[in-house]
Amino acid sequence: MKKLALAFAFLLGLTTSAHANQIMPITAACQQSTAVENFIQDEYQEVPFAQGSGVVRLQGDRYAEGRTKIYLNPEDLGFTIVIEFPQDDVHCIILMGDDFQPVIPGDDA
Repeated sequence: MKKLALAFAFLLGLTTSAHANQIMPITAACQQSTAVENFIQDEYQEVPFAQGSGVVRLQGDRYAEGRTKIYLNPEDLGFTIVIEFPQDDVHCIILMGDDFQPVIPGDDA
């Protein structure tokens, strides 16, 4: 997990826009794990697609480690990224999106 936190900090330093080295505060919708899973699966017909260890940056230069999952609707390609904190039985929706697809090197479309 330390590797992920270091990579995250490194990427923040690579920003070259007018917003360099600023943190974008976001709000994550967090609920009991079954409520989040049921919402994603019942409302959006998304199923677990990929998972890995993840880290989110909190206010005050703190970090929270958890299990990250990507849920995907294979028909309409909607997706949701969730970070899970099983020790607290809490899941947080980090973002939701559409048009999920692989990145093909050299394809700038």
